[in-house]
Order: sequence, then structure tokens, then C-alpha cells
Amino acid sequence: MSFTSYKENSRLNWGHSEKDVADEVEKIQLGAILRIADAVETLTKDWSKMKDDLEWYKTAYRSKKEDLEAVVRRKNTYKGHLTRAKNRIKELEAKLAEKDTPPTES
Repeated sequence: MSFTSYKENSRLNWGHSEKDVADEVEKIQLGAILRIADAVETLTKDWSKMKDDLEWYKTAYRSKKEDLEAVVRRKNTYKGHLTRAKNRIKELEAKLAEKDTPPTES
């Protein structure tokens, strides 16, 4: 006699027989309950992994968002420095142009 688990036994195509019908039905029910328990356990495992993944993605998103905001602030700072330097160059060129221009007699 080979070993057959209740889970495997509950998957078989069952019909009605005269001997031990009540006992067989109980075995089928037990096997079905065990299969349902396995399915719920699998769903729970997948749910836990999905929940952990969501937390990881949220943390990564926050971190990258902060990094991006810092880069934007640095860019704006550099842009301000560049604008001030260009304006200062224009001022110095204007002063230099005034010195190089000979006075005109009227």
C-alpha cells in the first residue's frame, strides 16, 4: 500500500461508494482544508514580500528625492554665482572702456 496524503487524496475525482462513505468524506474535507491552508500561507508570504518591497521603494524614493532637491539647490547656487560674475565682468569692462576712451573736446 502506497502513502497518499489527504491533500493529494482530496484532489482525486471522488464518487459515491457504499463502504466508509462518511470516513472518506471526512478525509476529503481534511485534505481540502489543508490545501486551503497552504494557499493562504502562500498568499501571506507573497503579501509580506510585497509589503517589504513597498517599504524599500518608499525609502529609496525619499532618499532619491532628497538627493535631487540638493542637486537643484546646488545648480541654482551655481547659476546665481555665474550671473553675478557675468554682471561684474560687464561692470569692469564698462569701467575699462571709460578709461580707454580719450576725452572729447567740445
